[in-house]
Amino acid sequence: MIYNAIKFRRYCDTDFEAVTAIYNSSKLDELKFERRQHTLIPLLEDHRRLERLLDSDIYVAIDENNCIVAYGAINHREIRALYVHPNIRGNGVGAKLLRYLISRIDGSATLNVARSNKPAITLYKKFGFTVVQKFRSSYNGVRVVANEMLLASKPPSGCPRTETDS
Repeated sequence: MIYNAIKFRRYCDTDFEAVTAIYNSSKLDELKFERRQHTLIPLLEDHRRLERLLDSDIYVAIDENNCIVAYGAINHREIRALYVHPNIRGNGVGAKLLRYLISRIDGSATLNVARSNKPAITLYKKFGFTVVQKFRSSYNGVRVVANEMLLASKPPSGCPRTETDS
């Protein structure tokens, strides 16, 4: 299926179940390239991540059937979340959502990504993000090396519109 008719809107409380389902089915994918195996903490049980999410401006991506297929969150200039349902990855939805999130930020933008998540890093670099530092973090008690990435300025308006997400 081609996802050309993706629309974005602000999150509302009735979206919580769909957002939680996307997170729970996607979170470990960003860590699948790590040397050590991770165990999922469902979003409802991960109080720190849930609090950070709800403290953000959340946007949902909706397909032509009015189903939520992805979501992202920003807090000031930080992109705190970008999750695409696993069943629709590879159709450009992640790139469209990233472009939308960037458009909602004034000035530079930052994000954090697991250093081993090369597909996500490749997507972010296509949009002009660069690695500014690496740092140690953890997920569910397992150490993860992460990159902080910075988009110093908005990408040019001619930025390709057909990137695929990973």
